[in-house]
Amino acid sequence: MTTLSEVTNGASVPSIFPLWQREMLCAREVPHVTCTHHEYDEVADTNGKIFTLDDMKHKSFFFGPTQISALSSS
Repeated sequence: MTTLSEVTNGASVPSIFPLWQREMLCAREVPHVTCTHHEYDEVADTNGKIFTLDDMKHKSFFFGPTQISALSSS
């Protein structure tokens, strides 16, 4: 920042030369697939037995100190 402020204030040569490290701006190497993860495969519909989002109930619940201690003790 000091170097940039010196240059903007008219200095022809900065007192400290900046280290830009432009290699940090280069794109990283593209990742390559090394193994197949079958757990992420698409699941085929098995005669309508897969749940749809319309059938799901959305409900929030909260754990208080009593519930946390009950979970911790078991």
